[in-house]
Amino acid sequence: MSDGAAAGARASTGATEMADRVFKGTLVLALSAVVTLVGQLATVSAGMKGWGAVRYGEWIWLSGLVTFLTLTDLGIQNHVVNRMNAHNARGERDRVLSELHSALRVQAPLAAGLWAAGAASLYFLLPALERRFQLTTTSRFETYLTLLFFGAELLIGVPMGAVRGTYRATQKLTRAAVITAIKRMVELALPALLMLAGARFWTIALGRLVWALLIDLYVVHDLHRQYGWFRLRPLGGDLATGLRMLPAGFLFLLAGFADYLASQGNLMVVQSALGGAEVAHFATHRTIANMGRMVAMQLTASMWPELTTLDTLGESARLTGAHRTLAKFGTFLVGAPLVAFLPMSEWVYRMWTMRALSLDTPTMLLLIAQTTLWGFWSAGWTVLMATNRQGRLVVLLALDAALAIGLSALLVPRIGMRGAALAVLVADCTIALWAVPRAACAALGDRFGAFARAVVPAIVLALVVPSAVSALAWWALPSGVLRAAVPPIVFASLALPLLWTALTPEERAIALRLGDKVRRRLAGSRARAA
Repeated sequence: MSDGAAAGARASTGATEMADRVFKGTLVLALSAVVTLVGQLATVSAGMKGWGAVRYGEWIWLSGLVTFLTLTDLGIQNHVVNRMNAHNARGERDRVLSELHSALRVQAPLAAGLWAAGAASLYFLLPALERRFQLTTTSRFETYLTLLFFGAELLIGVPMGAVRGTYRATQKLTRAAVITAIKRMVELALPALLMLAGARFWTIALGRLVWALLIDLYVVHDLHRQYGWFRLRPLGGDLATGLRMLPAGFLFLLAGFADYLASQGNLMVVQSALGGAEVAHFATHRTIANMGRMVAMQLTASMWPELTTLDTLGESARLTGAHRTLAKFGTFLVGAPLVAFLPMSEWVYRMWTMRALSLDTPTMLLLIAQTTLWGFWSAGWTVLMATNRQGRLVVLLALDAALAIGLSALLVPRIGMRGAALAVLVADCTIALWAVPRAACAALGDRFGAFARAVVPAIVLALVVPSAVSALAWWALPSGVLRAAVPPIVFASLALPLLWTALTPEERAIALRLGDKVRRRLAGSRARAA
């Protein structure tokens, strides 16, 4: 065999092995996605039944308000886990641990100090917050305790996020996914049960805090069992190394802050202009739209460490191909569930919200469009973040978030929650949709035109064409069961075959190998059962 043929065979084998790991990771992470989706759906029903729309809307606003505290790791978590991943790819286990300990020397004191300072500041700021955002169903003391406990839960996750990142950095993503699924199951089921019982806000927040402490203790114990080299005591590394992570980590922080502004800024505008009931109305629409995003994020999480490894090993061609493949599959995985679900969404929405709310179709369509387009440009976001090239991304996300909030402030008072959905869609189309993929292509040495020609026609064929045909089927059918059931079947029967034709020969070959492995495992399971 010639050197070129041998290199090609090694590349093909490497691509298949990577695809196999991504496939396994995505399947296991899907368990967490299913748990999250079911939990969110159950929580809305429980909140509507136990509290009513106004109180549930205020709960959503309060629980979302403190999510910015996760940014207090100063972006170190993603940066350090990428570095740990790179060291693990080179077999440098001692440096994996040193990086983790250095990060903890910065993160742990910062989180503790911020919680103490926040608790003191909140005591004086709370009256102004209550007046500004029209909180009517909760006392000041209840609000204070709720935010205090939520803040503690999130801030504990700052240093522990880096610790849990050890799984991802050492190719144990599937194990981490199972633990995450269990964690999510309890932290969603517990609030739902307490809501049905009419519990106070602070009781639910305290329950989540206790559960977070318990699961993090288990993670530390499990990492000790998995790796003989893992330890948290005595703490190694050094503070100076941790502090040197701050400049690069700060870019991750800014990217996370821009994402927080984009998601929570709309809710703040809606809460301020329209009140808690409309927050619940808009948030439930957004929960449905995020179903597709939740599916795609499992693929993204599985791809992240693989992208970091490819970059570490200098596999630029494979990294470029992975970016294109991720953009195709990410967009399809976001859009396909939403388009298939749309014909039955009105009926499901009424049942889900205990008939307290009605679906607003224009808002739903705007959010579905925005979320599907996110699937396209988020591939570039993932590549830039996984390879520590997030500098330009930060600027783009900040501009996108600022535009979305500004448009929301203009549109929400005039057209209600539809203005919030329209604002995010317009902002993404103006900035993120084209600028983020272009930045990723520039970082990888790919040509944006070539990327677009490889990805956009595939998306149009696999997603837009079936969507148009299923929309025609919906229009032609009479209202009722047929209109809800037939269009999703039409869409699925077209989308999957068209997606297959849109794949490259290499992507099809990998899919066939993975499909063959799945069939062999299913056959083995049936044989053992017999």
